[in-house]
Amino acid sequence: MPNDIASPFLNQNPMVIRHELGGLDVYHDVRKDYSRENLTLSSLVVVLRGSKELLNSESRQGLSPNPNGRVFLFIYAHGHDCRVIIGKKLLVRGCLYEILKQNYISDMYQSMAMYVYVS
Repeated sequence: MPNDIASPFLNQNPMVIRHELGGLDVYHDVRKDYSRENLTLSSLVVVLRGSKELLNSESRQGLSPNPNGRVFLFIYAHGHDCRVIIGKKLLVRGCLYEILKQNYISDMYQSMAMYVYVS
């Protein structure tokens, strides 16, 4: 399966992502647990909740409590007008907010950076 982050057709250096022109490749050793067909709305919710039972059944990674952890979440999806569609399901803003609020209360991580790109 081609990598959908570092290998889009516009990337002149496939599999390389740099923070600045001529900078170091910051993508080389990054583990990718979900991409393309593996990312569904239900898998995103499972990952964010850190549901051990479901994660173990799919042999995938998810969040586990780490008060010093730093999380980066990048979502590239389809949608419009503040609607994000992952797979064939709509990501509801309130659902995502409730999960992130519960993670904050539970001290799941120190910080999270989330980038959502909708085309």
